[in-house]
Amino acid sequence: MSTASRAIGFTLATVALTVCSWVAAMFVPLFVFPPVGSGAAVIVCQLVVGTLLAGLPLGVSVGLMTKRSPVFHALLVSLAAACLRLGFTVYVVAAPPHWTEWLEGILLVTVFVGAAAMGVRLAAASHRATAAMGYVTFTVVSLFACCFPWLYGCVVLELCGRAA
Repeated sequence: MSTASRAIGFTLATVALTVCSWVAAMFVPLFVFPPVGSGAAVIVCQLVVGTLLAGLPLGVSVGLMTKRSPVFHALLVSLAAACLRLGFTVYVVAAPPHWTEWLEGILLVTVFVGAAAMGVRLAAASHRATAAMGYVTFTVVSLFACCFPWLYGCVVLELCGRAA
């Protein structure tokens, strides 16, 4: 595999994980935890559930897909995604990151690397778990995360077809 294809794969995995974690962070409070309060416990629960929703399927997929040092690859991807999320937050908010963004980055790295290790064990234990399953799962989850905000706006908020 050439260096260019590795760089493209790393970039796509990082962007996909960043988008999935952002979508989970935006929509978990709407669907999983309705507005019941804003205490630290509720915020931490939202962060944990959102990180699990984004990190588990993508991490297991990376564990199935990557042949050479998948856990190290997952560590690099998750660190880059966490830095990208922090940088985007600082850029948009124009303020230093809040403790929730730091916690989300730590959770994202931990869950993604752990899920990649689970994917490696799954691939070693089962002859049916193949790299193709990893590619398909990664693609489907990433496309769903990219399309979900648009679908939510169209179907639930009925914003499709309206002039701005």
